[in-house]
Amino acid sequence: MIIQGELKSITSELKVAMVSHQDGSTSEINYDYLIVAIGSSLNTFKDNNSTDIIASIDQMYNKMSQSKSIAVVGAGAVGIELIGELRDK
Repeated sequence: MIIQGELKSITSELKVAMVSHQDGSTSEINYDYLIVAIGSSLNTFKDNNSTDIIASIDQMYNKMSQSKSIAVVGAGAVGIELIGELRDK
């Protein structure tokens, strides 16, 4: 079962998670084991200066092209695209 929504609360004593959905509804999800995978975000380009961003991308590309192996973790749609691009290089 796949449920998309925002986790509002966890009542571990009862093994219940409360989730709100995009349509405004909420639901209680009963579980035996709960794994919370929160994801992550990274702002590599703290400065919006395009020259600095291009230089950073070039530097990352050069490091990757010299690597013997590269691990891609959390390969969602962007990760899959990255893997394809790296394979073709």
